[in-house]
Formats: sequence, structure tokens, C-alpha cells
Amino acid sequence: MLLDEAGKIAECKIDYIPAAITFTAEGKISSDPTAPVQSKQELGFDYGMKKASGIGKEWFEQADALAAYVVGKTGQEVLQIPLTQGNTAADQDLIASVTIKINPYIEGIAKACENAKEMGAKAGDGLSIGSVTSAAASKDAAADAAGEAAISSTFAVVTKDGNGVITSCVLDALNASVKFDAKGQITSDLTQPIASKNVLGDAYGMRGSSKLGLEWNEQAANFAKLTVGKNRDQILGMDLAGADVVSSATIHTNEFVAAIAKALG
Repeated sequence: MLLDEAGKIAECKIDYIPAAITFTAEGKISSDPTAPVQSKQELGFDYGMKKASGIGKEWFEQADALAAYVVGKTGQEVLQIPLTQGNTAADQDLIASVTIKINPYIEGIAKACENAKEMGAKAGDGLSIGSVTSAAASKDAAADAAGEAAISSTFAVVTKDGNGVITSCVLDALNASVKFDAKGQITSDLTQPIASKNVLGDAYGMRGSSKLGLEWNEQAANFAKLTVGKNRDQILGMDLAGADVVSSATIHTNEFVAAIAKALG
């Protein structure tokens, strides 16, 4: 989300990661946990919604239409967008281009507006997002140990000038896990909310074990600052073992680099 000086949305990007892990009635992972996981924006027309869409629009086209629609609005105005009982758009200006359920995106946009702060972006800068997702930590259940369907995603939101140089950067990550037993029965509470590491803040609990005495979100913010002034090639060429990086963040930063590189295209 990029806001102008009046607190109105200047640019918005929306994406969604449709990660799925399957397991058998014997508690064995049946999908390939090493397979690449793409977001719906990355999948593009391969996501396959267009044929089933009443307006003949793919998911990313509808998401982009919603993102364009909220430009010029405040977060509170976005929350006031009318919805049907099915959480689709009720506004005639939106119905022609967006028929997917939009309530989670509206809530996310409003939250992003609420959390927005000055980070160095200027009028005319472009907004980009990138993500990297893996299911590699997933594991089978055993008689004496729970199985786990685990998803780990890293997100980068950057603003860039006309030369593709980063003017601001926000990094976040989310770990989602569902545990199951050797009979394929889910043992996790699926009603519990899943918070990103930035949202968790001190509750993530890294500070005590950090050599820097810093929580995960603080280290991520430090690394984000190091990216300002760099272009894509310079990001990919960063020495992640260099003094400037390790004095700011000791968490794994290769996923940050990959997500930022995606954002910069």
C-alpha cells in the first residue's frame, strides 16, 4: 500500500498464496513438499478462474481491478465499500470487473492504511510486491510423533524510483502449520488466527536467543533499511555474510533477497 500526504491510497497491490498440502489417512504427506508454490498473481491465467468466471476475468485481473478501485480512498472509505451477503461487491462500479469475495482484501487494505508510516517513498515512486513460499518443512506422522503440514512464506513490499532503485522496503514472514496424527486426523485448532511475524512482534520470542538481542521484526526492519538505494542486481549481489548485514540481522536473509528480487522483477 502506498498512501499520499492526505492519507489516501496512491497505489495498491493485492496477491494471494493458494498453498495446499495433502496427507493420507495413514498420516503420510501425499503432495510434493518440494514443489514450487506460486502466488495467484504469479500463476496469472494458469490459475484457471477465467472459464468459471461470470465476467470472464481471471483472479489477477479482478484483484488488479479492486486495487485500482480503492485508489483515492482512505482506509475508512475502503471499509465502507458495500458488500452482498456473500461478501462480493455490491457496488455497481465494481460488479462489472470484480465478482470474487473481497471482504478479506478490504480488511487487509484498511489494516495496511492504518499501519502505514513514512519510510522514504516519494510521489511518483512505484509499488511492487514479491513473495517466496515453501512447504519443505512438512513431515509425515509417526506412532509417537505428530505429522505436520507446514507452509513458510516471506513477503517483500518495496517502492522504487524511475530507475528501479528501492526507496523504501517492508519485509514480513508467516509460518502456518497444521498437525495431524498417524490416522490422518487433524490435531491442531483450525479456529486459531495465524499472525505474521511482524504482527507477533515480541510475542514471536526470538529476542532471548538472538546474539543481537533483537526480535525477528526488528532484524527484518534492519535488513530492509540496508536495501534502500539498491537496484535488483545490487540486491542479488549483497554479501549476506558481510559485516553490515550480520551486525543488523542474524536471521536467514536469503528469502528476503529472493522476495525483493521478485518484487523488483
